[in-house]
Amino acid sequence: MLLLRSFRLSTYLTLALACLCLGYAEGDLLPETPYITAVVIVLIAVAHRVEGRWSLSLQSANSVGAVLTLALIGWIGFQFVRGSSSLLDVLPFPAYLLPYLGPVLMILIPAKLFRPKHIGDFWAIQGVGLLAVTLGCAMANDAFFGVLLILYVFCFAWSLVMFYLYREVQPDSAAEQAEGETGSPSLLLKPAIGWTMAVVGAGLFLFLITPRPADRKWELSVMARNRLETGLPEGAIDLNRTGSLEQNSEVAFQVYADYADGRPKLDLPADQRWRATSLSRYEGGRWVREGNSGLTLLDRTIPFPRSRLADIAELDKLQQRNARLPDFGPEAYYLTFTLQRNAGGNNLIADPVVWRPNDVPPVFVFLTRTGSVQQHQDGRFEWMNLIGPGKEGYCQVTVPQPEPDLSPPLRLASNNQEFLTWIMSNDMADRMRRYTTQILERMVKEEKLPAAVLQELDPQTRLPLEKHHEAIARALEQYLSSSGEFHYTYDLTRKDKAIDPIEDFLYNTRTGHCQRFASALVLMLRSQGVPAQLVIGFRGCESQENGHYVVRQSSAHAWVEALIPRSPPANQLSRRPDDTSPVLTEAYHWLSLDPTPGGEPVKVRPTGFASWFEDTRAWVETQFRSIVLGYDSTARDQAAEAIAIWLEDTRDELFDAHWNTTKSVAAIIAGLMAFLLIRRLRRRRHTAVVVVPFHARLLSLLETRGFVARPEQTPREFIDDVVRRHPAAADHLITLCDAFYRVRFGGQVPSDEELTAIDERLRQLPGILD
Repeated sequence: MLLLRSFRLSTYLTLALACLCLGYAEGDLLPETPYITAVVIVLIAVAHRVEGRWSLSLQSANSVGAVLTLALIGWIGFQFVRGSSSLLDVLPFPAYLLPYLGPVLMILIPAKLFRPKHIGDFWAIQGVGLLAVTLGCAMANDAFFGVLLILYVFCFAWSLVMFYLYREVQPDSAAEQAEGETGSPSLLLKPAIGWTMAVVGAGLFLFLITPRPADRKWELSVMARNRLETGLPEGAIDLNRTGSLEQNSEVAFQVYADYADGRPKLDLPADQRWRATSLSRYEGGRWVREGNSGLTLLDRTIPFPRSRLADIAELDKLQQRNARLPDFGPEAYYLTFTLQRNAGGNNLIADPVVWRPNDVPPVFVFLTRTGSVQQHQDGRFEWMNLIGPGKEGYCQVTVPQPEPDLSPPLRLASNNQEFLTWIMSNDMADRMRRYTTQILERMVKEEKLPAAVLQELDPQTRLPLEKHHEAIARALEQYLSSSGEFHYTYDLTRKDKAIDPIEDFLYNTRTGHCQRFASALVLMLRSQGVPAQLVIGFRGCESQENGHYVVRQSSAHAWVEALIPRSPPANQLSRRPDDTSPVLTEAYHWLSLDPTPGGEPVKVRPTGFASWFEDTRAWVETQFRSIVLGYDSTARDQAAEAIAIWLEDTRDELFDAHWNTTKSVAAIIAGLMAFLLIRRLRRRRHTAVVVVPFHARLLSLLETRGFVARPEQTPREFIDDVVRRHPAAADHLITLCDAFYRVRFGGQVPSDEELTAIDERLRQLPGILD
């Protein structure tokens, strides 16, 4: 009975693991998937329990399948009207269709298991399971799924081995052989282990020669998952989410920096800010994007003069770029951007943006005919042409600023700044105002702020005057980043979920990542009447030499911009030499503030076994992301180069410097290989003496009578074919075939008496066949 039990156990375990792989892979994409997965696994366990005792009739099984099909159709239809949480809103076509296929595949498996089955159904059921695992591989991206996949491969190989053995046993005779069937469970697992190693080896080879492409058109967006990962978000920023923030080292975009004459710029600031967009509406712990809210900038939408297009068309690429962009003097440099598909759907630009009034925009989009860039009130840019990933999309000209955290002066067409001081509710605004005022009072006592900040108030709002806004903004920035009361960490937690996540951050946890720090500063500033907004983008860059830089997803960052009044500098760079417009005597600036503490993130570490387990999990996850998910064409070339260098160094060391040692090592290896070869030959000789001869004699005997096994036939099928033509020889042929299976696959060494009986039947067989 061991063979039958092993076959059933391996089959059902393989199918359960297939459903678990798929359920885990898309559990974060569809909220119903975990429940469907649990129900399916329970049904598979029940089917295994009743296997051979009860099954649905074919008509009943078809009825149940029809009901399930209608339910799935209704569920899929519901996804199109379920609202903003639908995958239709966060995934591109056709990628958003893939997760809906998962529940269909999982439901098919138990539906098939409860039907009457025959040997051929094995391939259909395992085929559905294999499709489920394949779909899971397209959606999973962590190490735990890799563990599940290895377990599935082992069980799948085990199930195939058991199926190969089980299909040789007639179902009617399986129960009759139950008492006499013997063998070791470990013996039945050995072929599965061998085949698993072979499959993993072949898969590893294919993995090494086929790296991940940079253009991942079918990769599901990480924003649709509940995973917390560094990178630029495509939609809203949800501060209600908790968990451990994982590092993503993928390249978000590339930049080439050079001067007007083509010389590469080699000293791009390591802390350069790259602006993506700004968010001004905060509600329910989420920052959402919205359109123009009333604050309008002048001198920021001047199109490129059409009259100059004809002249520029005759210039080369470098000259066209310099002619299309404003001239900021000899210190100006140019940044050419190449975005990747995972840049969050945004166009990045170096911050602060230097824009001269009454001049063309400082950004030029390649392959467009006229000025196609305009700046909105929040500092973000609008591209009228979509820029595809992987190509040089646009170029920006900029120049070093005396104060890198201060934008050039802005002229406002309207002074409607209420949307930059709005807080979700009056109750929350009152609480934030009391909390922030207490902080400012403490700073006044510590002489970090002048007393006039709290004494000179607007008579209507009873809030600090506009002239004190910059001092308040810088003081609150220092409080969050340098007071020591707050800590930067990737472990995002909540203590009191009944209140807003930013209030919970300020009052309770006081730990979080850049989005929490920046959001807290925005709300604190707004509570004092200081117009402020959240900015998302990147901070930092990695030099690739010769003016080339890359910015990775791990450099994604959030900071704050406060709108403050200031007199323009005396040497206004933001004026063209031929500009006759009045000189600005008072203007607004965006003041960039970064309240996130510097240094390495604080890790809240457990103790004892939990600490070891967490360190191990983190190490495995890091290696998986670095070696598996990060294996692209660049990583393959680097690995090949490293192996070539190692082989060359090893060759030089072995054959030049340590020849005597090499000979000794070579002799030891040769001796070990000879020992293993002799042992293998002895095993083969034993097998040839004991197992092969009587079966080989049988095949030779049948061949002389015109019976030759076809390549697709198993030994049992071949013997059954001979028995149908010579029924009189059935007893001898079946007995010899059974002996062969016991020896070949059961690992039983026949005794001398059994060998004598086998030899006697072989001598009698020619007379029966003739």
